[in-house]
Amino acid sequence: MTRLDALRPLLPAEEEVLSRLLSGSLDRLGDGTPPTSDDAARAIRAPFLRFLILGGDEGHRPHEKGVRLSGAWIQGILDLEACRVPRDIGLKDCRFDAVPVFTSAVIDRAFLDGSSLPGLQAERLDVRGGLYLRGVRVDGEIRLTDAGLGGNLVCDGAVIKSLGSFALNAEGIEVRNVLARGTDVRGGINLRGARLVADFDGTGAKVFQPDDVAIAAEAIDVGGSVLLRSATVDGEVRLLGASIAGDLNCTSMGIANPSDDALQLSRAEIGGILPAAGRQDRRSA
Repeated sequence: MTRLDALRPLLPAEEEVLSRLLSGSLDRLGDGTPPTSDDAARAIRAPFLRFLILGGDEGHRPHEKGVRLSGAWIQGILDLEACRVPRDIGLKDCRFDAVPVFTSAVIDRAFLDGSSLPGLQAERLDVRGGLYLRGVRVDGEIRLTDAGLGGNLVCDGAVIKSLGSFALNAEGIEVRNVLARGTDVRGGINLRGARLVADFDGTGAKVFQPDDVAIAAEAIDVGGSVLLRSATVDGEVRLLGASIAGDLNCTSMGIANPSDDALQLSRAEIGGILPAAGRQDRRSA
């Protein structure tokens, strides 16, 4: 296990974080907003952050609430692959230089709200609570295939860009709710084979994957409802073989996929109601 001495000399922001380590409060660097430039005063190295997240060492233990940090410029790859993290991870309004790796990690909860990332690699992630990505800006793919969440996947207000691929790839995920209200996705959403205890809520979302599958949800199993009210989708919505215990609500949704079917519902089972969908170029059911 890495010790603090192996990470010395520390950067100024790292010294500041250590001085407030036991408070359990959100440690703001600068004004707490995501750095838009290379601000050395807010630089935190990923290995130092990993050291703290995994429990530190004698005399440098994080608070029971976990590591909470905002406004940091995180340098290098935050690699937590296959790690067990017994506390919350709170990295809000941070800027990541490299794609964080949470693959096969076991964590309590993670909060990356408002942060800027070049992607997130988290296949087979095991989360006791929820994963919070509210308002994130992601220039790359979020990979959550076969992840298991005891709580919610929350992407409300996020902007995720990975055109030509699935920008949000959560195939096979097991989760309570998937919340993507007002999310702007440049690339597709993949929820094939996902199992949701409650709802998939994409109310007001914008999904842009023209001439391709924009929302892939074949064989999805939803214990609640699928809500796409007032969403705008450029591409195909595929719900073939879906099982939805509640409603499929597409009220005021706009779908554009002139070259092929806009909404595929073949073999789908819907236990609730199917309110009339909004504007569509083509629809197959």
